[in-house]
Amino acid sequence: MLSSIAALFVRPLVRGWWPTTRAGWRRQRPRDTQAHSGGVNADRILLMGNGAAVGFGVLSQDLALSGRLAAEVSARTGRAADIEVVAHMLMTARSCREALFDVRLDRYDAVVITLGMNEALTLRSPRQWERELDELCAAIEAEGVGGLQVILVGVPQIESVADIPPVFAWFASRHARLLNARTRQVAEHRPSVTYVPFSPEDSECERYGSKASYADWARLIAPTLVSRLTGGAENRVFSAQNEGDRQGALDELRILDTAPDARFDSITASARNLFGTAGAAITFIDRDRLWVKSAVGISPRDTPRVTSFCNTTIRRPDLFVVGDTAAQPDYFTDRPTTYAPYDRFYAGYPIESPDGQRIGALCVIDHKPRSFTAADATLLRELAQQVQVVLWTDEHGPQIPLLAS
Repeated sequence: MLSSIAALFVRPLVRGWWPTTRAGWRRQRPRDTQAHSGGVNADRILLMGNGAAVGFGVLSQDLALSGRLAAEVSARTGRAADIEVVAHMLMTARSCREALFDVRLDRYDAVVITLGMNEALTLRSPRQWERELDELCAAIEAEGVGGLQVILVGVPQIESVADIPPVFAWFASRHARLLNARTRQVAEHRPSVTYVPFSPEDSECERYGSKASYADWARLIAPTLVSRLTGGAENRVFSAQNEGDRQGALDELRILDTAPDARFDSITASARNLFGTAGAAITFIDRDRLWVKSAVGISPRDTPRVTSFCNTTIRRPDLFVVGDTAAQPDYFTDRPTTYAPYDRFYAGYPIESPDGQRIGALCVIDHKPRSFTAADATLLRELAQQVQVVLWTDEHGPQIPLLAS
């Protein structure tokens, strides 16, 4: 328990001081909200919280905690890792739960949560913290699918945060230990939740805002996170997409029936050249049609949705390949008109909206059967992610949601 002096004197002072520090936090930080590591069969991870999750001091998620964690996870699993970030410097356990209303948890294998900094600095009641954190974990379990795992990262020593007056930092660090004890209790009572203590003696983490500090945090979190992952996309349990939500996400982007765009055309040209195929295309699946935004080597035209390979591609979260349509009569007989005469081989990777709806595909096609290696799959995935970068910041659609502000 805090002493009576802390309760009656320090707590009001800290709570009065904390809001005045917000201007000091407005340093550079990433404007994007995703990080990726190369490979296939990606593990998908959601990073939520404040503090290190925000990425102060760097301009790209690749250099922030998310990017460093993606690299550490891939190094240990041999699979790709996609990490999406929902973070804010003032996020608390309560506001984190509210942020879940805008998140589709069925897309993820794990959720990594870095909270408690604000509660420690404002001397939040440990009992209230435990209740709110437990409610957050319960909400994640209720909305998640299959073996969704939750990693709770302990609150670090407050001295690791810049510009904290020493007297406040001392009380806040003492309070952080109380919160961490409660966090451990929450994890012990929930099989899908794991607590990762932040141990300064085990990590030489610098203050927030350096590449080295984010690398240290990633090395701290990655071993436990990897131990709880179930094996990437191949072993993930997925909920079927809601067609109304999927169509709504596509309509919101306002990409359908827009004019040709050199940025998309550059990606399709690169795809055809890199794979040496007869053609490549960026397509979007509308209500009852496949609409081609960009194509090279084939004539772009609308085709019925039900006869398109890309319609099959968006039903899955990863690569879809038909090495030889002639060897699969259902494809060869039902879909010869989509890209005729170049439909003996097809490889497509889904294109997603900012909220994770699979709305289209980047595909390569050929008039002869082909094999498709793991390296090919990795390259096609990277090109599809380039399409998303352009799409999400396109003049026809909304900007990437900047939650870390």
